[in-house]
Amino acid sequence: RSADGGGMTSAPLSTACRVRKIVATVLTHADIDPVTLTDATTLRTDLEADTLGVHEVAMALEDRFDIEIGDDEVENARTIGCLVRLVERLTGDAEPQSQIHEGACA
Repeated sequence: RSADGGGMTSAPLSTACRVRKIVATVLTHADIDPVTLTDATTLRTDLEADTLGVHEVAMALEDRFDIEIGDDEVENARTIGCLVRLVERLTGDAEPQSQIHEGACA
């Protein structure tokens, strides 16, 4: 099994997949399947996250990736794609867009 408890693959999940899984876990009220989340999915409109929910997502990302996300950055991250790029920038782990596949996070 993979280190994250997922399938039998040994390939690590991309940053995008890990961010999507965290969002889906934190915003459980929305009954979210991470596979359905795209870069264009909005936190407040599509996922109906309030300010507290967005900050809870940010705190979970900080814990998981060992980063610090400023309040302004949290407020400006309106979509899943924004969160992914923010995490990649803060971790120095930017991935080429060609390696990020929608729906490849199962």
